[in-house]
This record gives sequence, C-alpha cells and structure tokens, in this order.
Amino acid sequence: MSWEQTKVKSFSQESTSANDQTISFNHKLIEIYYYIDPLCSKSWSLEPYLKKLSLQYGHYFTIRPIITTHMTVTNKTYLNPMNLNYSNQRNNHQLRDKQLMQKENNFNHTLSPWTIALAIKAAEFQGKSAGRLFLRKVQQALFLKDTHFSDVSFLLRCARLAHLDMDEFKKDLNSKMAKKALQCDLNLAHEMNVQYAPTIVFFNSLLDEEGIKVSGLHSYHIYTHVLIKILKEQPIPDDLPPLEKFIATSEVVTADEISIIYDWPLKKAENELKKLKLRRIVEKKDNQLCAFWSHIK
Repeated sequence: MSWEQTKVKSFSQESTSANDQTISFNHKLIEIYYYIDPLCSKSWSLEPYLKKLSLQYGHYFTIRPIITTHMTVTNKTYLNPMNLNYSNQRNNHQLRDKQLMQKENNFNHTLSPWTIALAIKAAEFQGKSAGRLFLRKVQQALFLKDTHFSDVSFLLRCARLAHLDMDEFKKDLNSKMAKKALQCDLNLAHEMNVQYAPTIVFFNSLLDEEGIKVSGLHSYHIYTHVLIKILKEQPIPDDLPPLEKFIATSEVVTADEISIIYDWPLKKAENELKKLKLRRIVEKKDNQLCAFWSHIK
C-alpha cells in the first residue's frame, strides 16, 4: 500500500497556527491535514477524491488545508520561499519576491506563489469555509479558466467570487499575521517530513497513536482504506447527493470530477451533464486547458 506511518502526533491539543484562534474547527474523531501547493496540478487533481470523501464520510473528520507553496521532489529538500528562489510550476521560470506585501495600489505586479499562498491564509481569517472557497476559486481560475495572475487584481477577483469581506481581506493581505500563519504551515510540513504535494495525514484525535501519511495522488479506495484503518471500525457512508444538487453547490465542475465522485465511466458523466445542459441547468465552456460546466443560477 502507498502510505506510511508518521511519528508526528496530532496537533489538536496545541496551537501551532497563527490563525487557530480565528478559525474554529468542529471536533470530530478524525483530523485530516491536507498539504497542498495551490499551483500544483496534482494538488488540484486530488480535489474530487477529497470532495467525495467529504460527501460520504465528512461526518467523521475535519480537513485542515496546510499550504506548502513549493517543494522539490528531485532532491527532497524542503524550501522556504522567505529566503530562497524557487520555481513557479505553472510558468516554469524563476521568480524572486522583492516585496511580500504592500498597499494594494503599490502591489508588486508579479504575483509569486508565495504571495498567492499568503492570500489564502488571509482568506482563512474569515473562517474555514471561506478559506477553502477562496482556495477553490484560485485553483479554478488557474486550472479550468486559464487565468493569468499578473497582479493583485487576480486575488481580488477570487476574493469577490468567494464572497469575502473585501476590506478585511485587503487588510489581512498586508498583515504580519498572514505571514506568521503561512510560516506555521511551512513549519508543520517540515515537522511531519512532508516532501510532496499533495500529501494527506490522517490522525485519530482520541488515540495517542501515530498518524498515517499518504503522499501523492492515489485511487479513491486507498483513502477509504486508510480512513477505516485510522478509525479502527467500518464507517457508514452517506449517500451522494443528486448530480443537480452537487453542481449547484460546486458551481463549476468537470466531467472527470463527476466521473470520479459518482464512480461513472467518463462517457456517462458527459452524457449526464449534457442532459442537464438541455434542461438549461448547466452550460459548457471550453478553453485551451479543458472543458468545464458551470451552473446556471
């Protein structure tokens, strides 16, 4: 099996993040630490599996996204973007952060991965759900809509789509608290010896045992198997919502995502989406990256 026991204990009893007092996590039996690079295509590809896991077994666990920004896989060296050059996975060239945060009208015109990661931490100050929605809007813009992130307006558009308080978001973008929160995420990744994005670490909050770390992208049954192993019992899954309801909640989906979540052949997923298109529930959009389906409100 493609996982390993990790000797790092659960951090639920000690505050290790700068925004722990701001974000309230509902206490559930299992904690899932989700290490993600927002610009990593594999991190984006893991989303349907996590979403399905949440739909079926979300009553057993909470997910805590941990932003990693960048890790090298070739030499397994953990890089801290605060003082090193690092590669932009999307544009494949070197970027250097000249200024981490400034006022909006003086913002550095090149958005680095480090800056985008800071924005995600700033969004989390408005709540766990708000932070995850902002993260999803950023990833949708990059991986579905092929949006370029040349300046701060990209972050502000994503913040509006996530219905954030814009005044608070702009203020937190420039705060030391956002930098401290991101540094805490980087420290957690280092302490748990996380060397790949994405990586998921499962902890049972009631047991003083090692967690289970799953690095990389795997089939759905791997994640359910690990969940059963860490729960030490057979969990009872919830029913998946009707497709129409799922799309209304997600707003934007792909046929691949529907295929994974509903365990359908890709052809069937596409046909089901076409049926919804005929009913004017969704509309199909194409670009150079892929085709995606948007819910018609």
